[in-house]
Amino acid sequence: MMRTRTNRILTAALAAAVLLPGCLSDEPEGIAEAPSAATTVKFDFLHKPLPEIPLPNDIATRRDPTSATGRRINASMVATTKMEGTVRRLIDEMDGWGVFMPITIPFSGPLDIGSILAGHRDPDYNLANDVVYLIDIDPASPDFGQPVYLDVGNGNYPATLEDIDGYWKNDPRGWTLSILFDEADEDTNGNGALDPGEDTDADGVLDVPNYLPGMKPARDDLAGRADALMTFYERETNTLILRPMVPLRERTTYAVVVTRRLHDAQGRSVGSPFPGINHEAQNAALAPLPRVLPAGLRLQDVAFAFTFTTQSVESHFQAVRDGLYGYGVQGHLRDAFPAKLDALLPLKDPEHRKFVDDANLYILRSEDFIDAFRLIGQTFQGRDANSVATKALLEAQRYIDYHVVGSYTSPQLFERTRPCARACTALAECGLCMRDGDGACRTPIDCALNCEENTGRAVATCLLGVDSCEGEALNACTPSADAIGPDSSCLEGDCDLPFNDFLLGYNEQSWPADLDLVPVDARPETVYFWLTVPRKEISTLANGEPAPVVVLGHGYGSNRFTEVVGLGGHFARHGLATIAIDGVSHGLPIDDDIRMQARQLLGAAFGLNNFATAAFQDRGWDHNNDGTIDSAADFWTSYVFHTRDVVRQTALDYLQLIRILRSFDGVRRWDFDVDGDGKNELAGDFDADGQVDIGAGSLLAMTGGSLGGIMSIVVGGLEPEIDVIVPIAGGGGLSDIGNRSKQGGVREAVILRVMGPLYVGTIDGESGEMAIETIVPDLNDDATRPIATRSGIEPGDTMLVVNEANDERDCGYVDAEGRVRVGVASDVGDPTRIEFYAGDALVTGTADCALRPGATLRTTIDTQEIAYAFQGRQIEADTPLVALAEGLGEPRATPGLRRFLALGQMVMDPGDPAVYARHVQKEPLAFLSTEKTTGAHALIVTTTGDMNVPASSGLAAARSAGLLSWTEDDARFGVPPNTLLVQRYVAEAVHTLGRFHDAAGNPVHMDVENFGQGTDVFTTPRLNPPLRLGLDRKDRFGGVSGAIFPMGDPAGQHGFDFPGEMTDKVRRDCRNACPEGEDCGCDAKQTFDIGFFMFHMLGRYMSSGGSEMTTDLCMSRDDCDWLRPPPPRRKLR
Repeated sequence: MMRTRTNRILTAALAAAVLLPGCLSDEPEGIAEAPSAATTVKFDFLHKPLPEIPLPNDIATRRDPTSATGRRINASMVATTKMEGTVRRLIDEMDGWGVFMPITIPFSGPLDIGSILAGHRDPDYNLANDVVYLIDIDPASPDFGQPVYLDVGNGNYPATLEDIDGYWKNDPRGWTLSILFDEADEDTNGNGALDPGEDTDADGVLDVPNYLPGMKPARDDLAGRADALMTFYERETNTLILRPMVPLRERTTYAVVVTRRLHDAQGRSVGSPFPGINHEAQNAALAPLPRVLPAGLRLQDVAFAFTFTTQSVESHFQAVRDGLYGYGVQGHLRDAFPAKLDALLPLKDPEHRKFVDDANLYILRSEDFIDAFRLIGQTFQGRDANSVATKALLEAQRYIDYHVVGSYTSPQLFERTRPCARACTALAECGLCMRDGDGACRTPIDCALNCEENTGRAVATCLLGVDSCEGEALNACTPSADAIGPDSSCLEGDCDLPFNDFLLGYNEQSWPADLDLVPVDARPETVYFWLTVPRKEISTLANGEPAPVVVLGHGYGSNRFTEVVGLGGHFARHGLATIAIDGVSHGLPIDDDIRMQARQLLGAAFGLNNFATAAFQDRGWDHNNDGTIDSAADFWTSYVFHTRDVVRQTALDYLQLIRILRSFDGVRRWDFDVDGDGKNELAGDFDADGQVDIGAGSLLAMTGGSLGGIMSIVVGGLEPEIDVIVPIAGGGGLSDIGNRSKQGGVREAVILRVMGPLYVGTIDGESGEMAIETIVPDLNDDATRPIATRSGIEPGDTMLVVNEANDERDCGYVDAEGRVRVGVASDVGDPTRIEFYAGDALVTGTADCALRPGATLRTTIDTQEIAYAFQGRQIEADTPLVALAEGLGEPRATPGLRRFLALGQMVMDPGDPAVYARHVQKEPLAFLSTEKTTGAHALIVTTTGDMNVPASSGLAAARSAGLLSWTEDDARFGVPPNTLLVQRYVAEAVHTLGRFHDAAGNPVHMDVENFGQGTDVFTTPRLNPPLRLGLDRKDRFGGVSGAIFPMGDPAGQHGFDFPGEMTDKVRRDCRNACPEGEDCGCDAKQTFDIGFFMFHMLGRYMSSGGSEMTTDLCMSRDDCDWLRPPPPRRKLR
């Protein structure tokens, strides 16, 4: 039973390397002598099943002169599963620890929680009496000697869930408020020992609630339990858990200093496990410590200290961006991926009567789009033509001059496929593949290639970079398996396998290490964009200047088309052009029937079959062989290296887009003759009027919601060309988002794979039969599939699941309701055996599911007894039972799950928005090669009660950006604003706890902004005065920057409604409440409309370049005197 397998990544394999110096060295044992102590920091490399040491820790690194830090993480290569093995191998390449990961310090015995609270409960984070310090101890650092502020359970990183029971059925801890910490009290007789019958989750541990001392809230007291839950200390392992308030610096050494102010449960000072106050291997790193200790703290006050060095983060992106412009180690990227568009796609059907005389087929005027858009909304989206929202959306289209769809090539720094599949892709690109009905060359997923000798020649030719693989060039090729790679099965006729069979593992689909030291071999990928350009009458185009541009990021699972058609018109009202791309693996997830219907509908009636074809070009692909694009299926997952790098890769795709836009300089001509006059236009002149529509002179903003908000922060901190960002419902701290998010797809793709594969049994109340099933991730969904049924299994019986491939095993008890659940670490296809034993068959206190002598076996299941289909495969009955998916098998509310998420944060840090937020304003990032520096006005919009991207992550991003103080009091409230947001439960964001109630007694959130000023229909409590951070002052660049927390729904909301939707809701509620036959005046009902308000606020802010911010209620009414009426409809032909 592997409860803590994830920390085996840092194992006793390094113990010898660390312990030997202690035996052979004449160096002093530590920088100071350590007093003896009964309770010490735990530093046990030989502990079973896992070593126990503080993490992060440079003791768990090895010297490597080829890395930028001189170190690599020392990870054992011994792994239970392939998934775990890949993670270990890739961690072993990392040159340092996380900049935003938790710091965990295990102790040999229980701690006095009161001593921790006494030192770390200051509302302004006063450091004077802290019990633990984190100090920058790197002489090369600009912050050398400075302490780092820590959260020690101060509420900045809450663990409380809103959807408590949303983590799959039959969970013995399905009622806990978090997935990290246990709340069960198994000591039913109070004797302090685990007795038979007390171990309800079969983990061999006497579980106790991870509550503050003296707190024993009732099960139904959710708020009391949330207040009692400790996130800074884990009782089961006596581990102190610290979190930096903002990310640390890259490539910097820090010291963690545990003081003697920290006491054990008997009130005695804790101490060191060594004769000195540190491990002697860290003497040199800790040498500066005596002169940088905080005021009032002496070396003799130090109980223990250790150091860690952070990994490369920004330096890698600096090297990559410099490379785009031809500088540095990645300078080859400039010429390999030039700053140009590859294609403009025709949007109009030239043979249609409507467009037969149109010369420019590459732009679609709004007059030609609106009617088609109206029909799309009604047919495929069910829009109500009479709603305020639909009317507002359609009217906004009138502010758009035209639409454009095109593509460019962006360097992709991770491979998707094994060499064999890349060879097959080369064949497709060379034209040696099947073609569809339109003559388009299909990707390998659709190709059935017969790899004969001449095909092998083509493979070699393509991979060697020959421009043409046709005719004589094909015959001149020399077959070469070396050109394909070590897997030469392409030459043996295997290219007709499904594309997914050629995929690398997801973690292997990640960026290489050492990007600022080693040139990367980037592959090309086509990225499609959608652009709307505002009418000249209402934009800077009227003055002969290019229009300001909003780079619009889409949400998780969404796509460029949905975002631009929904938002482009609203931004055009403010004179803004809008451009969007598809993020990595994103696209329109609709099947072929819908695509065909759309083409027929748009083609026959409007001459827009080409428009539909352009809309369907994207980056999504079919992961599960069901014939439909699975948008974003591999974006947010527990494959932490891949998750890190789909974020970084999407950011790089935006950087390439911006590079291309800035190349539209009014002088260079592109490769397109859009109006057919025989001359190529100026780059950026889409409508061929002789004027650059968007380009080098455009103000550049970026915004987006959810994933779009996350990407806005990342790009805003990395791209010097960005002038203003407005991230909406984004945030930082990716593991914190993952462990609390209720976003559809995130739990399934992240948490289920960590917990699973799950095996569950449920006794039917009528028949008495137990149905045994497995629950696994199905991409970013879950799937429950039957295994067998059994009679004779009773409550109290024991379930044992054994992975026969790796001998991993786990167990559980059938509860009083006849439910049981077990997860086991597995690879796909591992043979698995399920056994049921009568009663409690386990040795009390066993950590490995050891059976009592003479345990009575009721039944064994090692055969799949019920047929089913999964991801395009048919699983037949009477075949061996195997694991349907890979996973780590970590149960909920256990140290193993917590450890995995901590290590996951370490891995994902280089893709974490909080890491880059500091470079938006607080600390601009310099690109010396191009003499550019980041710096943008920023408005971070965190919607109150958001639990899709939990609101606490929005606070983390705002803190990192320097827009949310936790140390300086706000005179209006007497505490720092960050503390206020924690105290008002904005960070917690769980309305079901009932922190506040409306007039009807419903649990709600507090409205801390009160943008509606009493004009909405809500009766939720309001903060007075409203917070509105930063809106009343100038930022460091002379504009306005801030952090706001609008409330669109008292119960919480991810993002906010579109213009008119809140008004529609109020009118709909009015109609539902109106007695039949009465005229309640519902159609005239007015309310504060957050959609109109926010879109006008943000549109005005971005169009002004971040210099103007207003909260005038006229925006909600859509009647501000500065709002321009829609331009008149044009007669186009």
